[in-house]
Amino acid sequence: MKCIKLLLWSALAIPAMGQAFVISGTLSQGGYTYSAQADISQIGNQMQIVLTNTANVAAPHNGQLLCGFFWDMSGSPTMTPDASYPVMTDGSDGYLPVDGSGALSEEWYFKNQSGGANNAHYGIGSVGYGFFGANDAFAGGHHPLGGGGDYGIAPDAGFDGTFSPVVHNSLTFRLNLPQNYTLSQTSMSNFSFQYGTAFNETNVPVPEPASIAALGLGAVALLKRRFKTRK
Repeated sequence: MKCIKLLLWSALAIPAMGQAFVISGTLSQGGYTYSAQADISQIGNQMQIVLTNTANVAAPHNGQLLCGFFWDMSGSPTMTPDASYPVMTDGSDGYLPVDGSGALSEEWYFKNQSGGANNAHYGIGSVGYGFFGANDAFAGGHHPLGGGGDYGIAPDAGFDGTFSPVVHNSLTFRLNLPQNYTLSQTSMSNFSFQYGTAFNETNVPVPEPASIAALGLGAVALLKRRFKTRK
């Protein structure tokens, strides 16, 4: 009986483990190719997002800084930000000097409410976009939003701007999930990467897996049709 109780307690003590998956998007617009990636995983009862600007060339100005990431989740779980995040991912640094106004946790924001990019209900960002407010900072408390693309993410290739404090390459975020919640890619949707300082600037949406599958099936059908025609 003691052995059974011990095994049962051990099973209950194991933290939820969800899927790890990668969301990426690319868009060529105005002579520039925007490219970004979000590595999403579950660590205990937290969702971790590693947000990276993967463009191959330097960002010429603030409009090419990655300043937001948005998504939806089935069941609308309530999440809260971990105040010790975001942090610079390994291999990243401040491309221009941070202005001393506070930690990154006071410069990036999280909100769980409709009205994000593409009307998403979840989002992280360093710009208000008319969505985030001063009380939405990861650090908690009241932290007014900075101007321009402050603390946005420049690509590893660099940043040619001259006035904004930016992050070079990548930031890691963590959000607290509900107890015993298991994260999966199928429970998330409506992903998009937001650049610049307003929703009417470049937004890179990520096709849903079902849409990608439909495109693949369409391509296969087209190839079959061409093959039959040649016969």
